[in-house]
Amino acid sequence: MSQLDPTAGRSTVTGNDSELNITITAKRSWFTAAFLMFWMMGWVAGEAFALLMVFGSGSLGISLFVLIWLAAWTAGGLASGATLLWLLIGREIVTIDRQTITVTRSIRLWKRRVDCETGMVKNLRLDSEPKRRYANKQSIQGILSSRHQGVLKFDYGVHTIGFGLDMDQAEARQILDLISERFPDLVNQSPD
Repeated sequence: MSQLDPTAGRSTVTGNDSELNITITAKRSWFTAAFLMFWMMGWVAGEAFALLMVFGSGSLGISLFVLIWLAAWTAGGLASGATLLWLLIGREIVTIDRQTITVTRSIRLWKRRVDCETGMVKNLRLDSEPKRRYANKQSIQGILSSRHQGVLKFDYGVHTIGFGLDMDQAEARQILDLISERFPDLVNQSPD
């Protein structure tokens, strides 16, 4: 029987009175990562085979079909590769100061970043029931997730921005409480 450490979360928080930096590592699923590694080996073989068919086939019809299939196969492989990298090295970095809130999703060199003016931010909250892409099923959230996904959300004008992908509610509540202490205007304002 394994013992769960109640203090071991996925986030680390640093900062001072004027700035808060929150780093949240991606939720690890070692089974999914192992499956994707195995699948990626088959993907590479399929990619190589399709390229050989495109350039080695004398028939225009077969080459055109394989070229279209290859485009879809390549897109699927790139998405799977991005998901695998997210599972292994992905993280969210949230920086809050008096002027901006920056939410960055990163897998080393590839980053997706949203900068928001603090004065336009309202209603920072815990999303008690984050919506999944597929109803009643687990989906992996990561660098390809839309900017409104996450357990913690705030309104930015007519947009909703989220962070804390796949985060436990208790840990998200601790982060929200910490932000509320340092930047109470972000939490206590409600949308107009």
